[in-house]
This record gives sequence, C-alpha cells and structure tokens, in this order.
Amino acid sequence: MVRKKLKSNIGPLVGITVLLLLIILLVMPKFLGSYWMHVMMLIFFHGILAVSLRQMLILGQVSFAHPAFMAIGAYTSTLLVMKLGLPFWFTIFVAGFTSGIFAFLLGLPVLRLTGPYFFLATFAFLEVVRMIFTRFYEPFGGPMGIYNIPPPNPIGPIDFSSISHFYYLILILFVITLLVFYSLERSRFGQSWHAIGQSHILAESIGINVMGYRVLAFVIACFFAGVAGACFAHYMTHLSPMEFGLHLSVNCIVWVVVGGMGSVFGPAIGAGILTFIPQFFKFTAEYETGLSAVIFMIIILFLREGLVSLPKVISMRIKKSRGIVTSDGKVG
Repeated sequence: MVRKKLKSNIGPLVGITVLLLLIILLVMPKFLGSYWMHVMMLIFFHGILAVSLRQMLILGQVSFAHPAFMAIGAYTSTLLVMKLGLPFWFTIFVAGFTSGIFAFLLGLPVLRLTGPYFFLATFAFLEVVRMIFTRFYEPFGGPMGIYNIPPPNPIGPIDFSSISHFYYLILILFVITLLVFYSLERSRFGQSWHAIGQSHILAESIGINVMGYRVLAFVIACFFAGVAGACFAHYMTHLSPMEFGLHLSVNCIVWVVVGGMGSVFGPAIGAGILTFIPQFFKFTAEYETGLSAVIFMIIILFLREGLVSLPKVISMRIKKSRGIVTSDGKVG
C-alpha cells in the first residue's frame, strides 16, 4: 500500500522538478556573465554526448568512438558552410546524418564484437579519424584546425553571434535530446535495448533482432553526437582534431557512470556536475583530474547507481530509520 502511494507521488514530483529546472535554465542568462554562460553551454554539449552514449552502454557496448562522430559532424558542417556557403540550419542536419552513416558503416562489422574487442575497435576508429583530420591540411586544416568559423545564420532579429542567443540554441538542442531518448526509453525499442543489455543470447532466443537493434542504437547515438559537433564548431569558431581525443572519450563514459545509467537524466547530471566543479574551483585547475577521480571513486563506492539515485537512497534511509523499510530494502 505504502509502495503504491510512493510510486503515485514520484511521477508528479519528478515532473514539477523538471519544470522548475527548465524555468531556471531559461532565465539563467539574465543573471550570468558570459563566462558562466559559456560553462553552462559546455554542460549542455557534454550532456548531449553523455545522454546519447548511454544508449550504447545500456547494450553493454563501451564505445570510445563517440568523440570521433562529434568531430565528423563538426567538420562536415564547417566545410559545407565555409567552402560551399550553405546555411547552418541545413548543414546541422547533414552533419548528424553524415555521422549516422559512418556509424552504420562502422557498426555493421564492429557491433558483432563484444567486450574488449568492441571498445578496442572503437578506439582504433577514433584514432584513425583524428589521424585523417590531423594529416590533411586541405581541407581539414591539419593539426592547427580551422579558424574563423561563422556563427549560425540569423533568424530575424536573433543573431547567434550573441552568446545569450547561442545559449538558448544549445539549450533547445539539449532538451530535444533528452526528450528523444526519454521517448525511446519508454518505447518498444527501449525495452528491446535493455533486454539485449541483460542477455543478448536470451533476447535473440525470444525473437529480438539483436544486431539490428544494436546498429539502430549506434546510429541514433552518433547522429546526436554529430549534431552536437556541428553546433560546437560554430560556437567555438575554431576547430582542431586535438579536441576530440581519448580524454573526451573517457570523460563521456565517466559522465554516464557518475550520473547513473538507470535514467536518461543520469548522464546529464553526471556531465553537469563534473563539468561545473572544476570550473567553480578554478584555483584547483592543476588538480582537476585528481579532483574528478576522487568524486568518481566516492560515487562508485557509495552510490552504485550514480547521482540520479541519490534522492531514492536518502528516501530509503529516512524510511528505514522510521521503521518503514524492511531489512531487504522494501517498503513495508
């Protein structure tokens, strides 16, 4: 009885919390300077990468190639705008589809692999992509990259050379990413992905097309990485292959694990916390890696399901102290 009551109260509470957070994010530019708006936009970029990568980790596939698809999207949009003069609002979709096509071509052979073989193959793909962008000065600019990338084309009075206007663009993309993956999570696709992650052999035995669902998840995840890369390039106005290396790959995985894979919102929370803390404690810049590692270890030890499980853990502790929760962790 108590358990049903708790479940019925959780839904509206989550909805109200999300709505309040969205309102705060909408009014935030009124109170933040350009530096902290930049930090918030990095959080949105990182959140998009983490939320989309979660799709693969659910399947039990640890991909190191996510930054490579972000780079493909970034270079695709940049070159189409600067070389051919195409509008950003067209090239952003081309960037996503290009990343998705590369993901499809890579996924067909590589997604048949599992465990260390899969993540080694994706790591090799990441390095090959970086090597191509670094080696060829034309058209990729070599290791120095591409400078003076223009901002998105204005929409009426909205000029995206303004950081506040670009903030809302990335916020909209971030919210769309969350909504898409939240919808997928609750659909038949999401159920199949979770089933494959738990046991691909059992999933195949009940008629689930394991390979087909893996490829679909990979393509969708990389599409959003490509779109994020396109926006990132036109925001930063400079593009270098050095920005899409192993460090970003590891960070993406850490953001997902720290935030928690149990919810679509978990990776976004993990990306936000681990992007914000080093920026807030600027005086610890030289200890940034160590600080992030300490936070990671604490969460792994005390919050096995990530930061997203913190309210649940606190609620269970309170109810257990009141004698409502039994020794096996169930509400009595």
